[in-house]
Amino acid sequence: MFRENQKYKNPSLFPKEIQYPKYIQKRLENHWSTLFFDEVFSKIDESLISGMYCSNNGRPNVPVNVMMGLEILKVNFDLSDEELFEQLYFNASYQRALGITDLNEDYVSIKSLYNFRNSVLKFYLEHGRFLYLDVFQTFTSDIIEKFSIHTGTQRTDSVFIEANIKKMSRIALFHKVLSNLANVIQKNGHELTPGLKKLVSVDEDSFEFHLKPGEYDVKLKNLANLLHTYLVRWGKDGVISKTEEYMLAKRLFSEQCKIEKGKVKVKNKNDIDSGSMQNPSDPDATYKNKNGERHAGFLAQAMETCDKRNPFQVITNIDVTKNNVDDSKSLESNLPEVSKLYGIHTLIADGAYPSEGVRIICEKEFIDLIATDIRGKELQSDAITSKSFKFDSKGFITSCPKGHRPTGQILKEDRTVKAKFDIKICRGCPIRERCIAYKSEKASNLHVTASRRWIDDRMSRSDTELYRELCKMRASVEGTMEKLRPEYLSGRIRFRSLPKVKMRMVLRAFALNFRKVVKAIQDYFSFISGITLAY
Repeated sequence: MFRENQKYKNPSLFPKEIQYPKYIQKRLENHWSTLFFDEVFSKIDESLISGMYCSNNGRPNVPVNVMMGLEILKVNFDLSDEELFEQLYFNASYQRALGITDLNEDYVSIKSLYNFRNSVLKFYLEHGRFLYLDVFQTFTSDIIEKFSIHTGTQRTDSVFIEANIKKMSRIALFHKVLSNLANVIQKNGHELTPGLKKLVSVDEDSFEFHLKPGEYDVKLKNLANLLHTYLVRWGKDGVISKTEEYMLAKRLFSEQCKIEKGKVKVKNKNDIDSGSMQNPSDPDATYKNKNGERHAGFLAQAMETCDKRNPFQVITNIDVTKNNVDDSKSLESNLPEVSKLYGIHTLIADGAYPSEGVRIICEKEFIDLIATDIRGKELQSDAITSKSFKFDSKGFITSCPKGHRPTGQILKEDRTVKAKFDIKICRGCPIRERCIAYKSEKASNLHVTASRRWIDDRMSRSDTELYRELCKMRASVEGTMEKLRPEYLSGRIRFRSLPKVKMRMVLRAFALNFRKVVKAIQDYFSFISGITLAY
């Protein structure tokens, strides 16, 4: 049953801080724990998460703001769960940050945190609503208002998040998936054949290590045949066929094999999709090869403010997708909502983001997309493009570069325009050999899509001082992305599955924004008092 935490609003009449010397009490005013309590903990809207609890039945919930606060502190200080609770129990700063004055009354167990995470994840899977993101956006909107952050100009970038999995060869992957299926068959009280029992008695590394030269392809085919046999055998079992192990085995076979003339064929490795399973420990992780580097995991994309008038820049949105999803596709799914929330009028990105989908959204939302690199041939200084022609507000061509009107034109719903020009006039035009409308001595017509006009416009603007200055503002977002990348094992995330990774990345963005708030307040305090504070 949901119950809002009100206890922290009624502090003790004699808090332990009253025993501290005056100069320590003064420092506490801008200590990170005080700022966390004031700017984060006390402003967490518990009603945003109340939907995952029953309204009138069951035991009262553990305080939502305490659970969310613990999650943010865990990421902020890069702690394991055990380290987090050790700090909670033995560090007064953590208790102060979470409004806990008496551990006897406000005791929180590590199991409570696990149950809270599972409930948030279950709610997301059932309703498609990500509660951590709701809390993040509420906090971000609050600090934007408090510090007068200008949000109209923003930048975006992405970073690979490596999955916490072992890189597996194809034969190791088949062996592991088959072993997992064999284990679930045994757990349900069924006997394995002697051959399968012997095969899975060793782990995948040992199995692969003992292969003789030239045996790889033969053994891989044998494993594929064996996997197919067990999929057919247990596909009719009402229990085993519904297990995760069986479903992953079925997925592996469909991704890596095919049936031809009744026989199992292992696909060529070049025919395997990048979205195929990399390791059954995290079936959501996908594969990407970029600039010769192999990545198995996910892609985090963030947007942040970048107005020079801001005291500091804040992350306004964070999303996580499979790493084989194109940057532009990820932006397409997030930009409309983020634009409405923060009134974006200028978005700065690298050359991976411009696409037809992004262009249409930017046009609809009146966003000027500034791309640091435009895909296409470099234009000559005297090049004639669609930009050289004049268009009216509806999209019709009013004149060519030499001022002549079309003799006829059609404007389609997608804003593609087809226009014809008087070939007699074009024959005598001094720029006809460079003109994109002049096709030959017999025809002069122009076919321009909205996308072509957009690209030509960006290319023509790319040499202007204003455009170059805007492009320079994108560089700092790369530093933000590096800070978002987990520090564990060179960028690996400790959690597995896409929803859990998304939960962690939202919390990392939350923590980064909080650190900026702390620095801004402490810098101001240091300036007026001459005292330097360490975070």
